[in-house]
Amino acid sequence: MEKEKSLVSVLMTAYNEKEEHFREAIESVLNQSYVNFEVVLLIDNPDSRPLIRLASRYEQEDSRLRVFVNESNIGLVHSLNKGLKQVRGDYICRMDSDDVSHKDRIVKQLSFLTLGDYDLVGCSVDVIDEDGAHLYKTGNLPQTPEEVNRALRWNNCVPHPTWFGKKEIFSQGYRSVPLCEDYDFLLRAAINGFKLANCSESLLSYRMSSDSISRNNLFEQYLSQCFL
Repeated sequence: MEKEKSLVSVLMTAYNEKEEHFREAIESVLNQSYVNFEVVLLIDNPDSRPLIRLASRYEQEDSRLRVFVNESNIGLVHSLNKGLKQVRGDYICRMDSDDVSHKDRIVKQLSFLTLGDYDLVGCSVDVIDEDGAHLYKTGNLPQTPEEVNRALRWNNCVPHPTWFGKKEIFSQGYRSVPLCEDYDFLLRAAINGFKLANCSESLLSYRMSSDSISRNNLFEQYLSQCFL
């Protein structure tokens, strides 16, 4: 299949993750069964010397990894937009720097997106704790574009760490919406006619840490979603 030759850009950001989590995240991408990809990694904390050293070591060992260190902390949205200017692939795969992509994630999401003629897809996730122990699997995600569009009236239903999409949809960029930059992105994409979907299969292990932003700011996140 011609799509198997397409370059996929994996877009990652890092700030102050634990080294062992950071290492596991990077290796889960570098060990993908799909081989034609690049990793664009933005480190948004110039003082995080351990992460910078570790990332630089991987960059020297694997030319598919390109590392960019921000001169100062500019935040997730600006880091993502900065990374989008660096990607060279036909498709973009989002990845958080403490999560773990399953070995066939890129292959399966590319196939799902292509066969369905979608513009951006997500998937279910296996939620794990800080030690990697399985907590639960997300379920009942809306799958078709019609189901996703209906669900978007109420909240974000395409998990941001699992996004895989065509480069064109990412050209709209992210906006600085407190705690809801991903939800805002999806709403604008749906309004502009892009086709969004979810694969029911779990292709990512999402790490739920004790200091997770998504956990500590749930109420603020809810209010922001209501406003949108």
